[in-house]
Amino acid sequence: MKFTYNWLHDYCKCDLTPEALANALSMRGVAVEDFHNAGDDTCFVLEITANRPDLLSITGVAREVALLTGSQLALPKSDFSRAGADKPFPVIVEDKNLCPRYTGQAIKNVKVAPSPDWLKKRLEAIGLRPVNNIVDITNYILYETGQPLHAFDMDKLIGQKIIVRPAKKDEKIIAIDGKTYSLTPDMLVIADEKRPVAIAGVMGGLETEVSMSTKNILLESACFDLVSIRRTSRKLALSSDSSYRFERGVTYESVQTGSERATALITELAGGAPSGELVDVNCISREKHTIKFRPARAKKVLGIDLPADHLRKILTGLGFAIVHETPVFYELEAPCFRPDCRDEIDIIEEAARIYGYENIPVSVTLPMAIAIENKSDRVDEITRSVLSGAGYDEVMTNSFIQPAMQKDFDFWSKDGPVNALEGQTPSDKYLRKALSPALLGVIKANEDYKETSAERFFEIAHVYFAGSGENMFSEKTVLAICAKSGDIFELKGVMREIFDKAGIAGVSYKFGRHSCLSFDETMVVTLADGRPAGVIGKITKQAADRLELRCMPAICEIDMELLYENAGLARTYRKFSRFPAVKRDLAFVIDKAVQWSEIEAAVRAGNPANLEELSFFDAFEGGKIPQGKKNLAFSLQFRANDRTLSAEEVEREMQKLVSLITGKFGAVLRTF
Repeated sequence: MKFTYNWLHDYCKCDLTPEALANALSMRGVAVEDFHNAGDDTCFVLEITANRPDLLSITGVAREVALLTGSQLALPKSDFSRAGADKPFPVIVEDKNLCPRYTGQAIKNVKVAPSPDWLKKRLEAIGLRPVNNIVDITNYILYETGQPLHAFDMDKLIGQKIIVRPAKKDEKIIAIDGKTYSLTPDMLVIADEKRPVAIAGVMGGLETEVSMSTKNILLESACFDLVSIRRTSRKLALSSDSSYRFERGVTYESVQTGSERATALITELAGGAPSGELVDVNCISREKHTIKFRPARAKKVLGIDLPADHLRKILTGLGFAIVHETPVFYELEAPCFRPDCRDEIDIIEEAARIYGYENIPVSVTLPMAIAIENKSDRVDEITRSVLSGAGYDEVMTNSFIQPAMQKDFDFWSKDGPVNALEGQTPSDKYLRKALSPALLGVIKANEDYKETSAERFFEIAHVYFAGSGENMFSEKTVLAICAKSGDIFELKGVMREIFDKAGIAGVSYKFGRHSCLSFDETMVVTLADGRPAGVIGKITKQAADRLELRCMPAICEIDMELLYENAGLARTYRKFSRFPAVKRDLAFVIDKAVQWSEIEAAVRAGNPANLEELSFFDAFEGGKIPQGKKNLAFSLQFRANDRTLSAEEVEREMQKLVSLITGKFGAVLRTF
């Protein structure tokens, strides 16, 4: 939107310099993109947002400036007299939704000539090329009022009538830019009896444009559907000042105001006289929009109490009419040119904008507190991250499950499943007491649908047991993991990573037994304090058959509440050593029943000097290993923070460890 400083002064005589005016507008939310000298005037370029079509006119900007500066707003007058009582020019609107209002004013005996210098200078200052007095006046009124206008050479209209209709198939028009445009039926046109004479809301046609020989004109002022205009403009790749404004919304009221203002200027600058009354095809009645505004609500939202007289001045200055006033609220009638103000909060925002956000004191109205990380949420996050990274998909299964599917999956309770819904069917009234059966059900469903892309799943959810007293049941948060083609060592590996990242040390994995898990492929997961935390195993053939599975997946169930309790999430930091590490491997022939977790615990309890890392890497039986024994190998890494370790220092610690393991476990250091 462009306007000049002197042009603005016609409607609002403010005392601000151009620089101060640019700053005042910007501080009140009207962005001034640029202002520069234009001869003896200053041209302003505003960046107008789509919700403020009222600022696409100089009178709209003047309304803002008058309110900001306390000056008087003087809107232009439309004084002219009509000649005779000619028959109104016929106007037919075929689609009332696409053209809610159309006016036509016939003006006869005009003298088309160059515009006066003052009009030329104003148009040139905002970048428009003067054409002739009639065309220049329509452009001038467009910028003054925001209402697009078009003048037809009335004598060139075939049939002496205007028809507002959709374009016909394969119809074409030569626009005033000299280009031919192919029209489609979804475009609205202004036509005479035989052809389109304008692309509605976008551009007029060349055949009926005003020329130096024009004597009689028909002045069009209308309101078109903004979606239709936008679609037409984009489809034809044709934009104009008129289409820009129609796309953002032109008010019903400005249709007549703009027409009358242009008529007055034409009679003044081009002679002629309006012939007959204004033809006004007003298709849709417009109801006035009222808003209930409560000053108390504004105070609560803004944190300040605006004085009543100041608030009233802001509201009326913005164009709102106070229809009814009580000590509690104002009933306001929204101005037609502010379609963005529909609710009370919009009024509050406008009041704050005009008052000035910089004048609202900064205050903390809410207590501030540092959020403390929830331990359980963090452990869940770690668990999900590890499992997702290992290729497992998280699922959410139903809490209700048939008793037959839960048989033998009594990891957490030997009691039967909880009957939560008396009288319902067996399939949907028993709460689950383990998560694994539902995950195995997911695998079965995938088998039935021959879905092979997803074979690993996990779920973190509640399991339920019979309660006591008033509690019908109690619950526990459990992690279940299921791998269709995996083994127990795969599940053990992901659990080790979860425990490590959650800061839970000393976890052991000992072979055990469970009725639904294979005898030699079941591990009990035990915390350092001796409490069992869960189980890892491969389901038996009997359990797989009962669930109608064609495979025997590996499963794992872990008590997440024990993980929450024992997680060590506090991070400690230490300086990296600049000295090299020394790595050693040890291998022992040891009793088959001894677990790596026992060896690890014994080594760490011995607290070897400068031991940095300890990790298991191999275990096997057979070959040269005696019956009932196994080979168990692990790596050690030593490093000091203040020096490079000597071979003697490392060897001394290695001998201590060998003596510890051979003495405690009856192991033999493997040397072959």
